[in-house]
Amino acid sequence: EAAEAEAIVFDVLHSVDGAHLISGASTGRVAVVDVGTMLRSKGGAATTRWFRAHESCIYKLLLVPDGSVLVTGSATEIRLWRWADVLARLSSGEAPTHFLQLDPGCETNGLAYDAQGGCLLAATGDGLCHVYDAARGQETAALSGHANYLHSVAVLPESRRGATASEDGTVRLWDMRSGYAAAGVLEPFSDPGSAGRERTAARRTVSTEWVSCLACDPTENWLVCGGSAHYLNIFHIASLKSMKKMPTASQTQAVSFVEGMIVSVGAEQGVYHHSIGGALVARVPSSCPSNYGMSFCAKPRLLVTCGASTSADVFTDFTAPPTFAQPLRCTELG
Repeated sequence: EAAEAEAIVFDVLHSVDGAHLISGASTGRVAVVDVGTMLRSKGGAATTRWFRAHESCIYKLLLVPDGSVLVTGSATEIRLWRWADVLARLSSGEAPTHFLQLDPGCETNGLAYDAQGGCLLAATGDGLCHVYDAARGQETAALSGHANYLHSVAVLPESRRGATASEDGTVRLWDMRSGYAAAGVLEPFSDPGSAGRERTAARRTVSTEWVSCLACDPTENWLVCGGSAHYLNIFHIASLKSMKKMPTASQTQAVSFVEGMIVSVGAEQGVYHHSIGGALVARVPSSCPSNYGMSFCAKPRLLVTCGASTSADVFTDFTAPPTFAQPLRCTELG
């Protein structure tokens, strides 16, 4: 109970059908919450189940686009779970079992899935982006170029590119059409006009400037990133140019494009909403002192944030304080 009271929820996401909210915590456990019951009870007795997915911290969760496979990335390994099997076993009181394990040899901080190539991309603590054949579980590539460990990774499916964010203070682009060849470097902490130019090796290894999160918009024209600096930076992907810096009160830890807006959270009790043009639309208070993850669901329309708390904030009105906080504590199975 003491360990659970001190737990950090590092990531949260919705199932593809919007019926379940899934979270991963520092305890190595995954929580699955019934969204319908959660909304009716407004933070009360929602149907919630836990299962132990790892013996170490879970830093990142991913559902493949068709919703059939849940991927959990921990401090030691990556595991793949059949989502239908997870639900069936939890409903019968059994602990789910993973069907595939990948071993990058260090912590996994970011996950992305390339549906066209059938590949899973993992941003890890060894400074590499590991690429796995998701069907066979075999590593097919390890993307190098960053000078420090990776925080985040994204896939741009239409333009067939990948993007990685690192502790070295850069974002790198990769061309998936040519064996993940390097396709550009973005430097959010540099002066305007310097995007794409390399830093010196000495500066890249200094960890006072880091990029902890990134997101690409559905048109794949814009990439937004944030980290140690108290601002978000939006880039035009084709030109590799920084277009606008958007101030925040703290470092940013998660960012996403939501309904044409840029939504971000970080080391403060607040959720930022910026326009793509960079204007601050709203800063909404949250209950968590530091937020690490968030998830948007279109139907039912929800925004959920998580972090240094055993509860998740649930927003039904995105410009108002949380509608309620959903406790994520429950009895562990297995």
